[in-house]
Amino acid sequence: MILDRQLPKGGWNYGSTVVFGKELYPLPDETGLALYALLGHVGFVQIEKSIAYLKNRIKQLSSPLSLGWAILGLNAWGFQPSEYQEMILESFKRQERFGNYSTVGYCILVLASQGKINT
Repeated sequence: MILDRQLPKGGWNYGSTVVFGKELYPLPDETGLALYALLGHVGFVQIEKSIAYLKNRIKQLSSPLSLGWAILGLNAWGFQPSEYQEMILESFKRQERFGNYSTVGYCILVLASQGKINT
């Protein structure tokens, strides 16, 4: 089911892939979560475009869920983003401007900060 919802150009969103003949945009947190969940269930060729999407997008991410799941999804497949710890620290600093993160946001960032996690 998860693989069936992968967008043709790579990545995932909240469900639909094409609406009114137009491919929808992927979202980084859903893409990272799907990649993490699919490890050990599909081959790399099936998720290659989604890995490429996240690798291209990760430097632009700052919210805890998007950044955290992107790092976790890439790490699961053996791609540890360079400077991921600095990106996480910058995300934490954003609380000074936008307020405290939710418990889930904290947890995802803490998990992502641990580097390669055995899955």
